[in-house]
Amino acid sequence: MHRAGAGAPLVLLHGWSFDARVWQPLLENPPPGRAVWVLELPGHGASAPAATADDWLGALLVAAPPRAEWAGWSLGGLLALAAAAAAPERVSALTVLQVGPRFLAAPSWPAGVDPADWAAFGAALRADPTRALARFDALLQRGEADAAALRARLRELRRGPAPAPAALAQGLALLSSLALEAVLAAWRGPLRAVFAAGDALVDAESARAALTRLNPRARVTVWPRAGHAGLLLRDADLRALWGQPA
Repeated sequence: MHRAGAGAPLVLLHGWSFDARVWQPLLENPPPGRAVWVLELPGHGASAPAATADDWLGALLVAAPPRAEWAGWSLGGLLALAAAAAAPERVSALTVLQVGPRFLAAPSWPAGVDPADWAAFGAALRADPTRALARFDALLQRGEADAAALRARLRELRRGPAPAPAALAQGLALLSSLALEAVLAAWRGPLRAVFAAGDALVDAESARAALTRLNPRARVTVWPRAGHAGLLLRDADLRALWGQPA
């Protein structure tokens, strides 16, 4: 866990296969009036591995402040929603980035990844993790206006300690299984969602429409000329987002 700033607590969760360094610019320059808590998913960065994927949420709740806005990117966003379902008294507001109530496509969430494509990616990861992660990073770069800058940022993030293989597998299982439409529909607190127009994994316009149907109270932003990892180049936009009242 990493902390910076003072004020209303904001819990930040990174995405699958990354670590706390995703949020380093916000730790160095927190949004005004915010105490930033960056939690690492189990088995990522300096975080201890979990025995099973079912243990991930409990580990995050133990590390989090008693009450905070929870925000997450991709898998991190799904886990923020899961925290709101498991411990609603701990979650004052929600922000999801490049994700909805599930990662894989379904009738209730047509914006997600094709399940067959994701199963093939899982098989490729088991066969050759290095090559599969390189393929994943290429998908993250699609749709990004400044692909060269994003490529450099991804290379920097990949130079750190790699996630434990078991953690990668557990994360894939969560991305495949979490289905939280009921949580989004029932949530009555502040809810923000950010999508990216060029996202190769989550179709922004379908996501906007589906999320708004599930929860008309949501405040939805779509970043133009950005891909699934667009937040890695948009520190000022994130700082402004969380510098506003939820």
